[in-house]
Amino acid sequence: MSSSIDDQLAAARARWPELAIEPSRFASELVRRLGTELTPELLSTIRADEVYLAIACGDGVRAAVDHLEAECSRQVEIAAK
Repeated sequence: MSSSIDDQLAAARARWPELAIEPSRFASELVRRLGTELTPELLSTIRADEVYLAIACGDGVRAAVDHLEAECSRQVEIAAK
């Protein structure tokens, strides 16, 4: 895993310490989304911490799903005002 992916993983884990996504799973999802030619510039164009959360949600991690539901509910309430 490149240091850029390692840096993104560290940032994502700092943001979501209660979620445990394997480094290889995280890296493979970044490759799926961005292609095999990952550069620091390309990685900087995405919110890797949110990709980390999306992986956890897709895997059915309850804490991730709860966070996403709460955030979406807040956004809907704001938009409805």
